[in-house]
Amino acid sequence: MKVYMSVDLEGITGLVGSYQMLPATGALPEARELLTGDVNAAIEGARKGGANEFWVNENHSGRDLLLEKLDPEAEVLIGKPKPMQTLEGIDSSFDCVFMIGIHAAAGTESAVLDHTWTPKCVQGLRVNGVRIGELGLNALLAAHYDVPIALVTGDQAVAKEAEELLGDVECAIVKIGLDRYTARCPHPSKARQAIAAAAEKAVKEIERFKPLKMEEPMVMELDYANSAFATFASWIPTAERMGPRTVAFKVPDFYVGFRTFLAAAALPIRYDDPMY
Repeated sequence: MKVYMSVDLEGITGLVGSYQMLPATGALPEARELLTGDVNAAIEGARKGGANEFWVNENHSGRDLLLEKLDPEAEVLIGKPKPMQTLEGIDSSFDCVFMIGIHAAAGTESAVLDHTWTPKCVQGLRVNGVRIGELGLNALLAAHYDVPIALVTGDQAVAKEAEELLGDVECAIVKIGLDRYTARCPHPSKARQAIAAAAEKAVKEIERFKPLKMEEPMVMELDYANSAFATFASWIPTAERMGPRTVAFKVPDFYVGFRTFLAAAALPIRYDDPMY
């Protein structure tokens, strides 16, 4: 059985602030240890469940995993840019996707470091009218290849988001968000036990999980933090300005939708004014 592990940082055990995960220089040593520990726990559990092939894509800085401390059976995607970012290399040969350390969508209450891709730019995302965040983005792209999300690890807010969006999904809650930069955290060993147990169960019960399907063609709507970001996004071909801060795109499927979102989320931030 072949498992794709898409790994973020904000939902990792013990992480609550940007000071622990500096984008310019990479995460602090303690954050890298915590990140690697969560991933190893997921691999350990998946192996016990019957998986025998593991791809690990660390998609934050692209260099925050401690490679020499990672389970030697894992193949790791390192560095940036990756053409399909958080699911680079995904195809129908995978049995499932694990979302390790994922976080809730922008604007979620009591969620640690909630955002949707570009924190100071994208404030909301809907596909066919359904509000989604990065979990939904990955779920829809994986579904393009008929691959389901089987495991989600992070705080209680993203676990709730996963259950509401995906229905049947295994979740390991590694911290309880109290506010955007605050959480109640168990000892890492306890969090890793929860991850390993959930990963083992997810693989053993793989038939439970179904890909997230939506009607095609799809309509994506992005809400931006300000009107200048929306103006820049509206210059992308196929864009339709829906309001002062909202731009919509009609896409034939979510492979195209994901690529469109990457441009729509990343390019407008160039117009950021540090004061206004």
